Formats: sequence, structure tokens, C-alpha cells
Amino acid sequence: MTKNRQKEFAELIEPHLSSLYNTALRMTHNQHDAEDLVQDTLYKAYRALDQFQKDTNFRAWIFRILVNTFITGYRKAIRQPQKVSYDDMEEFFLYKRLDETVAMQEVPKDEFIENLF
Repeated sequence: MTKNRQKEFAELIEPHLSSLYNTALRMTHNQHDAEDLVQDTLYKAYRALDQFQKDTNFRAWIFRILVNTFITGYRKAIRQPQKVSYDDMEEFFLYKRLDETVAMQEVPKDEFIENLF
């Protein structure tokens, strides 16, 4: 049964592979991410193949899985805070401190106080 299922899936998916990849590439703007997206899509589609209704549009079904997988990944990426290394943070604060120091040196103290009020 598994061999038949694999063969059936391969026959259904084969005509759509290049357009799936091209769509994924347009969505991700990155070859590696596009390949991952297509792989995740194929995995989900294979697992849900029993839910696909015969005599309906397979292309629409598989592309809907692709789009939903992309949206889910995008939302997950937005929710996760960006990780920054300690060195990057140290460099950021060093430049920030330098900017403030340079700014204070460029404006005479009397002029700075006058502009405050």
C-alpha cells in the first residue's frame, strides 16, 4: 500500500514541482529557503493525501498548502525575537556613546543650554 501511495503522489506532484519551486522562490527571495518551503509542502501534502478529494484541482490544493506553510513560517519568524551576539551589542553601545560624546563636543555648552529653553 505504501508503494502505491508513493507512486500516486509522485504522479500527482511531478507536473507541478517546477512551478511550486518558482513560486516558493518568489515568496522567500532565497534559494535555500525556497527548497525548504517546497520540501515542507511536499511532506504536508503527502501526509494529508487521504484528505485530497479525487476529481478536484490538485494544483490548487498543493499551492494552498505551499502558501499556508509560508504564512505559518513567516508568522513564527515575526514572533521570535531577533538574536544578537554580545559583541554586536557591545559595538552598538560603544558607537552610541561615541555619537553622544561627539554631539556634545560640537555644540558649545552655553548654546546648548539656551536651546533647551
